[in-house]
Amino acid sequence: MIIFGGKTMTFATESIPQSNEPRIPQAVAWLIVVAVLLALGGGGWLAWKQWFAGPTESGELDVGTIPDRFRPFNAGGGGPRRPDLTVDGIHAIGGNMFRIQSGQFFMTLAPTETSYAPLRLMSNVRQMVSADELRLIRLCNESANNAGFAKTIDMTPEQAKQLVPIRQQINAGMKIEDADRTRLRDLWKAWNAAKDPAAKGPAEAALLAAIKEIGNKSMDATKQQYAALTAEIRKIVTDQQIAKYRQQRG
Repeated sequence: MIIFGGKTMTFATESIPQSNEPRIPQAVAWLIVVAVLLALGGGGWLAWKQWFAGPTESGELDVGTIPDRFRPFNAGGGGPRRPDLTVDGIHAIGGNMFRIQSGQFFMTLAPTETSYAPLRLMSNVRQMVSADELRLIRLCNESANNAGFAKTIDMTPEQAKQLVPIRQQINAGMKIEDADRTRLRDLWKAWNAAKDPAAKGPAEAALLAAIKEIGNKSMDATKQQYAALTAEIRKIVTDQQIAKYRQQRG
């Protein structure tokens, strides 16, 4: 009821019914909206990443199978298998080079002896030296041939220079007599000169037998040579350098 200009006016009002349904709080509603937006954005990013984006700098790129140009043709796929070089015999190892194995002794030669493939009778050094001597031999080989490595164990250039001739003697193989070296050289020439398979077999057998005979005969002299060479190495290197080498190589 409103009094207006001396007159009374009455308006009928109707109460608005209140809903009994629970209302969602505003904060919760905003959280739902944000979650939906994040889900849509994340899904879109994944789709773009999967189908349209290029690889990242550190990402993996599947380019399929790449053939190894250093692997022999048909290796492992039905082609000829590589020979077992530990088996007695004369094995072609590529590059017109051969490995001649007889027992624990071997030689690596070209058909004609050259400066890069001289006649050297070799054997496993481990069987002829102690663990300490083997460590000194390895230290010598690595330091005399690698100035960068020599620096890591604080070896001076003068020390490394003194190790060079010792390394050359170590890599010259077993200590054999001149007459035995000549005998091995002649037998190797005979095998290369034999063209008939009937002659090739006996020439190979004679060479392998000589290698084993000369190798066994030269074991003591070779052990003495290694002992003398490692004694020379020990005069050049210090205890601290040996300790650093052991830390790096064990």
